[in-house]
Amino acid sequence: PPEGGEDPIPPTEDDKPKIELESEEFIIRKKYVMKIEFNTTVKQLLEKTNSSYEKTVLTSEGDTVLDTDIIKTGMKLKLSNGSIYTLIVRGDTNMDGRVSLTDLSKMILHYNGVKGFELSGDGLKGADMNVDGAMNLVDISQMLVLYNSI
Repeated sequence: PPEGGEDPIPPTEDDKPKIELESEEFIIRKKYVMKIEFNTTVKQLLEKTNSSYEKTVLTSEGDTVLDTDIIKTGMKLKLSNGSIYTLIVRGDTNMDGRVSLTDLSKMILHYNGVKGFELSGDGLKGADMNVDGAMNLVDISQMLVLYNSI
């Protein structure tokens, strides 16, 4: 016992530092969860993220989803503390949760500066295959490899 003769009070759950959100598989940066592989289900995403708070996945419009639904770029991960993270699926530029020729074409047209085919927002983040903050030829080559592996 310490000098006062009394045993210290053991720590409780409330004394432990709170973990907002972390993952060994995904990249979490500035309220985004990135580098999610296509065909990842809601259940898999929840299992591969760690938080001290309750986690709920919602559509981009805020509707509830099933555990078996696949994650789509633009969906939201809401924590019970009120924080909301936007989910970004690697290669999903049209926000349908899949990687298709449409996604690859959009990346190429965007890269070549074709008017009317500019990617923006969450779709542009989905095109950033290596999550380096830019969409360039490296991302297009990674997308080609991914698309050809399907």
